[in-house]
Amino acid sequence: MKHPTAIILAALASLLAARADLAAGVEEVQDQFTIELPEGWTVYDQTAALTETPSRHGMVFFSAEPVLSPGEKMPSPDGSGPFLRVITGEIPSFFVDRHPAGRGMSCSKLTRNARSAIELMVGRSSIFGGLARQMFLPKRPHTSLIELAGCQALKLEGRGRVGPKKTEWILDVRAVSDGKTLYLFSLRNTADNFARNLGAYEAALATLRLSSESSGATAAHAPPAFDGRAWRQGYTSRTPKMEITEYVLPAEIVEAWTELITVQKILGLGDLVGPLEVMNSAKEETLKQCPSTTWTVLRQEEEEVVYQWEYRGCRGFGEELEVAKLYRDGSSIVRVAWAIKKLPVTEETRAKWIKIIGEYR
Repeated sequence: MKHPTAIILAALASLLAARADLAAGVEEVQDQFTIELPEGWTVYDQTAALTETPSRHGMVFFSAEPVLSPGEKMPSPDGSGPFLRVITGEIPSFFVDRHPAGRGMSCSKLTRNARSAIELMVGRSSIFGGLARQMFLPKRPHTSLIELAGCQALKLEGRGRVGPKKTEWILDVRAVSDGKTLYLFSLRNTADNFARNLGAYEAALATLRLSSESSGATAAHAPPAFDGRAWRQGYTSRTPKMEITEYVLPAEIVEAWTELITVQKILGLGDLVGPLEVMNSAKEETLKQCPSTTWTVLRQEEEEVVYQWEYRGCRGFGEELEVAKLYRDGSSIVRVAWAIKKLPVTEETRAKWIKIIGEYR
């Protein structure tokens, strides 16, 4: 039997799941990350194809057309199939090479030694002359620190001539880690194809989200001031689809609280629906489960809605009141809510929390 607050959370998650089929092009790779691809693009996991089992390491190709010809399990060894056109960029594409994360590789920071290791790893590409050149006459990629998927990342760029025909290739690598895996997202095309594929590559990377059980993005941090009391983080979770943090008062836990603040971000939902529709979905599910709930809209605007719900006993649970706001944040919908189990609440307290929640961003 669900607690009424859990019904709200379940309703929001259900809304996201029900609408997921409308979000064309969002790909989840081995529960490691999600990325939004242009419509019609395909995904080819090279390691899984070789071993016939899913793998958290190895290369994954994203391309505008299938990497393989019909009936193929592996690219043609003679280069006669579409794979050669994919890797040169004639067919728009990019890839990610996944490695076990080394020392000093986390979401929050890539240490100097970690950056050097990544630079050496990328420098082994034939664009830079291969491993032998790196040992005797190093040619290094240009590097710069950037942010990617909310993490510190390393951008590596370079160009070189490869093969008997000395064809010029350009390489752009974005290296990021979740603490367990190092991801080398790469656009590696011949020079005549690179520029026209760069836009799609960068647009896709802008949607990248790591599944961050270990990314460090969920590490405890100082909570917002709220009403000035010593709120502390009691629970936090981040998945490619949803982020949630719950704050409790000192000496209380999320399993046993008198007051609770929840900040929930549903990623990608803002591209599909607005805050009012999200609220109405939660309201419908709540009233279905707890018909005695009173639900009041306190303020409604195009991009946000502030509301309150209250029940005096539902499905075996006690009384509770919640003041909440739903608002659009880019492509996401954010829900921030204050709940209390001690009723009645004075009008002064209720007005204070309507103001706090209403002003939260």
